Amino acid sequence: MCGALAACSTLLDLDSLKRVDCADACEAAAAQSFGGSPAGAGAGVGASGGSGGSKPSAGGSSPTSGGTPAGGAGAFGGTPATAGSGGVSGVGSTVGGDTPGEAGAAGAGGSGPSGACPGGVAPPVSWKEHWSDHAEALTLRDYDDCVAVYVDSGMAGTDTTWLTDFLSKAWTYNLTTYGKLGSDRLFVVLHLGKHIGGQAAAFYETTHDGRNVIDAGANAWTAGDYALSAKLLSALVERTAVPGKQGSPASAQWGADGFAEIYSYDLYTGLGMDSEAKKAYDKFSPIALAYPLANSYWFFDFYYPLWQGHGRTKLLTQFFSLLGQYYPVTNQVMAPMDFGHYIHFMSGAAAHEAQTQATYAFGWNDTWQAQLAQARTDFPAITY
Repeated sequence: MCGALAACSTLLDLDSLKRVDCADACEAAAAQSFGGSPAGAGAGVGASGGSGGSKPSAGGSSPTSGGTPAGGAGAFGGTPATAGSGGVSGVGSTVGGDTPGEAGAAGAGGSGPSGACPGGVAPPVSWKEHWSDHAEALTLRDYDDCVAVYVDSGMAGTDTTWLTDFLSKAWTYNLTTYGKLGSDRLFVVLHLGKHIGGQAAAFYETTHDGRNVIDAGANAWTAGDYALSAKLLSALVERTAVPGKQGSPASAQWGADGFAEIYSYDLYTGLGMDSEAKKAYDKFSPIALAYPLANSYWFFDFYYPLWQGHGRTKLLTQFFSLLGQYYPVTNQVMAPMDFGHYIHFMSGAAAHEAQTQATYAFGWNDTWQAQLAQARTDFPAITY
């Protein structure tokens, strides 16, 4: 295992929740050249191209889970959304008000919602943080076959049963959808009033004791506010969904929010949480991100149309499957991919060329065209 990868986890900046992948140094060292240097998240790629101009407002209301969006989206028809501010509004930010409640019983040891979860021996009743700036003494609040939830002393009066239930169902969905993501439970760490935002670490990293971990802090834990947890789960899934390989090569392209948004929407849809899926759709549709170029509407202009028109959940799982089949590794680590290679793999996942949708969402330029041509040469078995 690369030393740089073993020494760090996937971090999410606590203010803006922009992804900072501290394994990049390791992955870059392992990188194979696919017709040029890969583009970093948020960096302009090439001198030409653009986001396709200003976006008119979308008409009508948003869909219920799995439905057709009112007004449609992207190159498959419909009117794109109104421009909005960058970033995912509210995710990882201060939440007003405290939510007092009864502390859960440590080690409740429920059976979990599905046999998909690994279960096994009971997790330890205490755990000491020793990553980044975290050094809290943690206590096991609750666990089942799917998750183990730990809290610091500041969480003593905060109810988390609703979150344990959601995460247990979500982890079951992840395992049944994306495959085996490790051999142990999901470990969850919760803080109140400190470490605002969160981070995720994969089981193959050493920073969090070889466990799949999401570590989240908020100024309040309000029942039904799943956004931060879902976003952290996306960061973990993208790093563990390719068996036998490490890293997230496409994170250089989709950044902190691109995959996180469609993952969250798909998760709510898959769990039958129609109201949450609708809220996510309404929330993500007007968000403009700065990558790959300014005013990029990843969810509404790119991911949602592909998801809706080309396999839905299968689009996401097939992308990771193709990485597993074809993407090279050095010491098990997948190097970052450039934008053209990303569109090639997305096209294979969709079983349909994704360049048209990417052009609608982000514009297109000569650099990306050359990268895409090289990707077709590098990976000719991926067809569409």
